[in-house]
Amino acid sequence: MWRAQLGPHYDGDPRQGGVGDTTRRCIVEVVCPDCNNVLGRMHDEPGGVGLAVWVPAEGQSPSNVTSKRLGWTLYSLISDPELGDDEASVLNCWRGHGGLWITVGECRASVERYRAKGRKVRLVVGRMPDEPANV
Repeated sequence: MWRAQLGPHYDGDPRQGGVGDTTRRCIVEVVCPDCNNVLGRMHDEPGGVGLAVWVPAEGQSPSNVTSKRLGWTLYSLISDPELGDDEASVLNCWRGHGGLWITVGECRASVERYRAKGRKVRLVVGRMPDEPANV
């Protein structure tokens, strides 16, 4: 489901789109079902709705040995018609909760809820199915 890896990510929650950035609006927060930790965000962008999630990795950064954790930022354009609703991915929370699951269909449904209500949506991800398909 992921179309790009946006480089390493170190600790914390990278809030994309700074103050005064009118080209990107956060419309959905993807959260862990165990601790409500934000795992990623969907932004309404000029090219469509993009999803960025932060995935923890093992170890530390070789260039920053004082960092607590290292991970990656993964990105997909959810509004891309080539992505099927059944495409999915495993997610892991930075607080140690693993085996979480997100589908493109859930993402699109959350975007529709945002469009209907006009306010940010919290998408609580589910658990990984026993036999994942289309990973």
